[in-house]
Amino acid sequence: MSTRFQLPIDELQGDFDSAISRHSQFIIHAPTGTGKSTRVPFWLLAWLGRTASRQKLYLIQPRRLAAAAIARQLATLLGETVGQTVGLRTRFDRVVSAITQIEVITEGMFVRFVQDNPGLDGVAGVIFDEFHERSIQLDMGLAFAIDCQQAYRTLDNPLKLIVMSATLAAEQLRLKLDNPCMLRSEGKIFPVETIYRPKPNNHGSVERHVAAVIAEFVERDDKSALVFLPGMKEIRGVQRLLERNNWGASIVVAPLHASLSSTEQQLAISASREGIRKIVLSTNVAETSLTIEGITTVIDSGLAKVPYFDQNKSISQLRTQMISQASSDQRKGRAGRLSPGKCYRLWSKELHHRLQQYEVPQILSDDLTPAVLEANLWGESNLCNLTLLDYPGDSSVAAARDLLAGLGAVGQNGQLSRRGVLMAKLGVAPRLAAMCLEGQKTQDTALASSLAVVLSEGSIRSAERESDIMLSLRAMSDPFNKHGFDERSVHRLVKLSKQLCRRLDSSRPFQLTAIEKSEQLLLHAFPDRIAKKRGDKGGRYLIATGQEVQLHESDNLYSQPWLLVLDYGSQSSGAYIHLAAAVSDSCIKDYTTEFAKTIVETFWDEGKGAVVAVERLMLGAIIVREQQVTPELTRVVEVLLEYVKRCQLSCLDINGFSQWRSRVMWLNKHSDLEIESPSISELAASASDWLAPYLAGVRSLADLRKISLLPVVLNRLEWGVRQRIDQLAPLSITLPTGTKRKIDYRAGGATVLSVKIQELYGLTDTPAINEGHNKLVLEMLSPASRPLQLTDDLKGFWRNTYPDLCKEMKGRYPKHYWPEQPESARATNRTKKNMG
Repeated sequence: MSTRFQLPIDELQGDFDSAISRHSQFIIHAPTGTGKSTRVPFWLLAWLGRTASRQKLYLIQPRRLAAAAIARQLATLLGETVGQTVGLRTRFDRVVSAITQIEVITEGMFVRFVQDNPGLDGVAGVIFDEFHERSIQLDMGLAFAIDCQQAYRTLDNPLKLIVMSATLAAEQLRLKLDNPCMLRSEGKIFPVETIYRPKPNNHGSVERHVAAVIAEFVERDDKSALVFLPGMKEIRGVQRLLERNNWGASIVVAPLHASLSSTEQQLAISASREGIRKIVLSTNVAETSLTIEGITTVIDSGLAKVPYFDQNKSISQLRTQMISQASSDQRKGRAGRLSPGKCYRLWSKELHHRLQQYEVPQILSDDLTPAVLEANLWGESNLCNLTLLDYPGDSSVAAARDLLAGLGAVGQNGQLSRRGVLMAKLGVAPRLAAMCLEGQKTQDTALASSLAVVLSEGSIRSAERESDIMLSLRAMSDPFNKHGFDERSVHRLVKLSKQLCRRLDSSRPFQLTAIEKSEQLLLHAFPDRIAKKRGDKGGRYLIATGQEVQLHESDNLYSQPWLLVLDYGSQSSGAYIHLAAAVSDSCIKDYTTEFAKTIVETFWDEGKGAVVAVERLMLGAIIVREQQVTPELTRVVEVLLEYVKRCQLSCLDINGFSQWRSRVMWLNKHSDLEIESPSISELAASASDWLAPYLAGVRSLADLRKISLLPVVLNRLEWGVRQRIDQLAPLSITLPTGTKRKIDYRAGGATVLSVKIQELYGLTDTPAINEGHNKLVLEMLSPASRPLQLTDDLKGFWRNTYPDLCKEMKGRYPKHYWPEQPESARATNRTKKNMG
């Protein structure tokens, strides 16, 4: 191995060599740029040589791009090419040979290896590099490796596990491992000046702000810069803005992204020729182990796309958000590997102090379906029984299990089915695995593989607002590429599709034909993503999960009545569809026949004022068709009870009850009786206990209005109590004319009888109730029923007030009878002419 230069990590080699025979677990904590990714594998290989073993070592890298770069770098240090001592394996790359001892692999490949070989036979050590990235597969891979170490390996055949990171919360990991050897290097990073340059409020997009800072840097400095952006869209946007500067050949703008060709990636990573400055536009793939030559300045947007699983939408998306302090420190460290450098942070110093300390582990935020599937394949249905640094919530695990059951991966007993085993071993997301198996069954492996690759690697588009996945398939199936797509992107997707197709069925040649069958295959992966257009809302669609999404008007799918929504994201103006497939009416008909559910909803229709039952054929939240039907009697009663409670009995005839309750409350206050007098709210709350027998034949509000509440309440009282109430607090009183007038039992305690004066002629004493204990308050009314006087002393009224009142009334109402001696006169409610 070439040792032309020393690296900061080299200071730990002596400690490592002395500990390797005594420890099987190591935590190596060292900053970015110390050389741990290129040195530690050789230290472990040297130990292996001392044991005269020909076993292999696995070096796990969380990203394919970084894995390929590290493999090349390790091979170069040995004076070899990749595929000799150092090999490379990713999902779509395999460069190994019989003499390979160090295999650089992605975390997904390691999970596949350990699932197929639980004892890791032939493997002496596993190095988990950049473990701080905490992808679900990294967490699961370490948990499986620990199980392997404990269950399968012995002192005579140890398995060395090494976890390396620049920003890992090492203490949390140490507590999970079995007395690991802790090695820490402070490194020798050069000082980096931090310059905060937050985006002005009027500066527009992130891309414009980044481009402006880059232009300022180019004018003031003569160095190369690494620019961190959240994704390929932003990289292309900044690249287009920079092209307007016409800097010439002395400044090269090089994008760096996993979707680019190896030639383009190498241009960004390798050292520039003398006199050439380089502006590398990268995602967070360049944060850690990936070495980019000649960089002394970092321009950091502070943004990254991170996986996020929305349980309500049942979709995993990449969400752009601010990075953590740990991630920003790693990015900053890239500027201090070669010499003192600068880091432009495009946010404020105040915001930096509010950033979270570490990134949220994927296992706490992303879709757990792959993790639960892998755990079941491992033989462990409960994630809590694995050695994980963090354990997800029960609801997330339950959602994953439900999806696996829907995909046929687990049976009714909760155990992994044969189909589930095949899905797990395919090495793609469970949804896509289910689709691939269906393609294998229908002999559409090329089409299924192509769909899976487009969905996992990203579609190719000729326009920004084209969401149709069929455009990518047509470009891949057309050897002459007449659809205006980038040829390199098309070639890359075809290559990856062929590799996946061979894993599904190596006996068939790759022929991408009959792409119109895509809808049937996609339905096996995304049965919950069927969406129906809302006819009155333009480009809006309702997904079976209940989420409403929309298409841009310029999208070629805009007029389609049915879609399969494969990807969408939220914007301030709504949730827009990013990727979708049209679904034909015939396919919807077949799918509806097999999977739709018929439900009958019985409810109170406010517009009709009646109980209505509607039968609906449903695909999730989507109404395929509906019709009104006759409601079941039991549901009618339930709905009526709910409505009556909701409107607090106001839909019933409650007038008589209100009067009766006022009488009872007055009587409870003015007598020794204690009679139960429930309130409206109490009766509404208990309506289920007493109202049902009165609802026979009731359907509408008009029917409910006929139900009087008073008899319902009276029926709950003993007959003697009801009689006593009527005796002591009568509803009305009979006047000398023989006419009955209702008594007003007011809330303040008064009992008022409103009556015309002429109807009281012949009475000498004030009428009383409650066996004479309580006199009524008489509200004297004129012949026109206007209030004249309140009194509870009728005798005094006749003597003192009536004479003067009589003179006034005679002039105002001359047709009416106004006797001089009212206490002895004949009561009447007629005029003098009609008295007879």
